[in-house]
Amino acid sequence: MTVLLADADPRLALAARPEWGEIAESERPLWVRYFSAHPPSPQNCGAATPTARGVDPTSGRAVPSSWARNARQLSAAGFTPLQFYVLAQVIAEAFEHGQLAPGRHRHLFERWPAANHGPLAFRLCAEEWTPWLAQVRAGSSPHAALATVLA
Repeated sequence: MTVLLADADPRLALAARPEWGEIAESERPLWVRYFSAHPPSPQNCGAATPTARGVDPTSGRAVPSSWARNARQLSAAGFTPLQFYVLAQVIAEAFEHGQLAPGRHRHLFERWPAANHGPLAFRLCAEEWTPWLAQVRAGSSPHAALATVLA
């Protein structure tokens, strides 16, 4: 297992990584911050896998390349980092309250939510969540929009 520190190699800065594609450099730290709270896949605390592709300059945390791919998918579906975070928060609440059923809601996720000794980790099927995003943009509360998507 490889552990990368923020000052270990300046070439690993988020801004220098091509994996982020068209994601604005100013948004990259936000995606990392919000993925830290709700990672697309379970992460080991304080360590990074050899697939790490950058270091978050604000935390010194290694960033897996899968986070950049996930950010690109969400961004392509119309999500901003903050909109993802709000959705992730309401999904986490729904998961805690048993409102997500694998038989009914599996199609909404590339990786089903799981909390393995860390934050709730899940990967969204970005396109499946665009109705939620449209409802929130139209003025629905995030919780009401989630209830509609889960119905």
